[in-house]
Amino acid sequence: MRYLHNPDHYPDIEAIQNFLGDISSGGGFECLSTAIYKKVYKVDLPSKIEKMIDDGVFEHPLYPSYYKENE
Repeated sequence: MRYLHNPDHYPDIEAIQNFLGDISSGGGFECLSTAIYKKVYKVDLPSKIEKMIDDGVFEHPLYPSYYKENE
């Protein structure tokens, strides 16, 4: 998934869309979706870690600069 590290890989939005594809194209989106929802999601985490996730411990306290809080 080292695609976006090099601006030459995405000269336009079509190049990014082609790379990402969709859920059944074999592209980046399908790869990430499979990894997250079919592999990692099924991992049994220790209850302490589950509680930390539920409590938002791993969430950054500040919104990213591009986030518009009121929208």
